[in-house]
Amino acid sequence: MKFMSMAGRLVGVVTALLLALSLGAGSAANAKPAASSSGLSSAAGKALPKRNLNDNLVQRNGKLFMKGKVDPSYKRRIIVVQRKDCKSCGWHRVAKVRTSSTSRFSYQMGAPSKGAWFYRAFAKRYNGYGKSWSNYIYRTYRA
Repeated sequence: MKFMSMAGRLVGVVTALLLALSLGAGSAANAKPAASSSGLSSAAGKALPKRNLNDNLVQRNGKLFMKGKVDPSYKRRIIVVQRKDCKSCGWHRVAKVRTSSTSRFSYQMGAPSKGAWFYRAFAKRYNGYGKSWSNYIYRTYRA
């Protein structure tokens, strides 16, 4: 009986995440303005190119993962995963995930017993590329 309730919850989480993907909820994450540290530098007016995290959801053994492959190469670097606990709450860091030698990353996402959590990820500014955000904001909850 307990297995059936867990399976029902998982179906609810997957349904919610697919709905978030179809609505394109991640467009707000990429709309961040470029900020400069000082107005005196000549590079302050130029926006740095962004990396693509190529993030998506994968379900494996009844668990949900945010996985991606950073393009261009971002080998052995840190991807920061953030979560907010409600729609109007602020973002906070929940994990730092190191990319592999092939620029891949993976993070297992959870869901609260009540309400919903929202997840996103970013790659820090490095080697001529600006701070780069995940393509989507993922919403998880239990049905």
